[in-house]
Amino acid sequence: MFIILKDNLAWVIPALILSILIPLNTGYEKPLNMVLTFISLCIARKNKIAFYLTIISFFIICLYIPIGHDFGQISFGYIASAFQTNKGEMTEFIKSVSSNALLIFSISIFFLILYVIKGKGFSQKYSLIYLLLFCIVNVKSIPARMLVSTIGYSNQYTTELKSLESQKNIPDDFTTSDIKKKYQNIVVVIGESAGRDYMSLYGYQHDTTPWLKNAPGYFFANYISAAPDTYLSLPRTMAMTNGDQTDIKNNIVALANKADFNTFWLSNQGYIGEYDTLSTVIAEYAQHKTFLKKGDFDSNNADDMQLLDGLQQIVDNEHDQKVIFIHMIGSHPDSCERLNGFPINFNVKNNKEINCYLASIQKLDSFIERAVSILKNKGESYSLVYFSDHGLTVRQTSRHLILGQDVQYILFGKDSRSVLHGRESKQNYNVPFFIIASDILTHNTYYNYLSANNFMAIFEWLAGFNSNKIKPLSPIEHSDENVSIYDGEASIPYNSLKDNEIIK
Repeated sequence: MFIILKDNLAWVIPALILSILIPLNTGYEKPLNMVLTFISLCIARKNKIAFYLTIISFFIICLYIPIGHDFGQISFGYIASAFQTNKGEMTEFIKSVSSNALLIFSISIFFLILYVIKGKGFSQKYSLIYLLLFCIVNVKSIPARMLVSTIGYSNQYTTELKSLESQKNIPDDFTTSDIKKKYQNIVVVIGESAGRDYMSLYGYQHDTTPWLKNAPGYFFANYISAAPDTYLSLPRTMAMTNGDQTDIKNNIVALANKADFNTFWLSNQGYIGEYDTLSTVIAEYAQHKTFLKKGDFDSNNADDMQLLDGLQQIVDNEHDQKVIFIHMIGSHPDSCERLNGFPINFNVKNNKEINCYLASIQKLDSFIERAVSILKNKGESYSLVYFSDHGLTVRQTSRHLILGQDVQYILFGKDSRSVLHGRESKQNYNVPFFIIASDILTHNTYYNYLSANNFMAIFEWLAGFNSNKIKPLSPIEHSDENVSIYDGEASIPYNSLKDNEIIK
């Protein structure tokens, strides 16, 4: 009796632990998922095919734990980002994976190996029955759901890229009228991963924006990004959209071209090919394009400040009315890699990641100050618009493992990713938006809600023209009372999201 119990415990304990760890750290935390996982492991050991299918699928799932621990379930945004990730970004991600996630991954692999060694109990007589039961149980299991999601999102991504390829020679549908251009130079600065909750401009207690907080301009305290990552957000900001779908050919650069502006695109985001990302597709509509990174994202760690050299050159040498789009790398994690020698003037929670993030925002403040100085010194009318594509989750510790915060502190300490992408909180969508112009002489803050989905309409208002497809919209007078965001799955109300604690 003791021997039978001992032999069973040798595989039951690993199966139980895997049934808890895997759902909790892949975004499938509901108890039913844990029960189904355990039942599946129990049945799988009785049939050879089911057993080896389980081992292979669970090993692959374990590889997702370093991501799932911090980000939860697979979504379209994550799949799209994975397709666009190259060696440099992958290296950054691996370096930033928390010790918690690596420990949980290691524990899971250890118990999976134990299950492999001790779990075999193949039944000759009822083998087919066990295989049938295994198939029934796994219809809604974690492996099946993750497989279906991965295949579905991968197909969706591939379809989108094919659609982009097919649209490359299709002209936009814009016509423009009532053109009363107000500025000689319009600069649209596209920020990256900067959250307004960490800007002193909007009340953050540490002085991350010493110049902006007193600069003349229109500053909007409730501008909401369209989505939680670049791939999903920029097309919904810079092309016509209904929130779910985008019409890439009718984008902001094509619109500026149609209004007879000379268009420029300066980017520090990298360039591989014409159709590797949606933002690159939009950039291709510009009459003049400069990419600091030629090739993969890791081809060099170019400093955003180099973009100002391009701005200076354009302003000095081009004399017609123009729109200059500047796409920064900004505060993209790893923020420490974005500083390029810029000083870290903060010591918040003794957390290097957070302090680098705050420093990257202070660097943005310096970037905008210098850009405005270039425009002002030219002596021509100008406007500069800035928005960030999305915010980030900033926290002191990672997700709780099983029994809550205190237990996790005891078991794993506080060493974890503190600055990362997310989609579940308002802070992932709370981004800065402001307009600085030669005819705006005072500092003005507005608290009306604005959706990034309306950015093209705001651009029309600022540039001074109408189009047949978009009505100009004054950000001062307009308010989107029921802002929706696209979270990677569907459009949902912004106010349905939770509020994260702001690290002070």
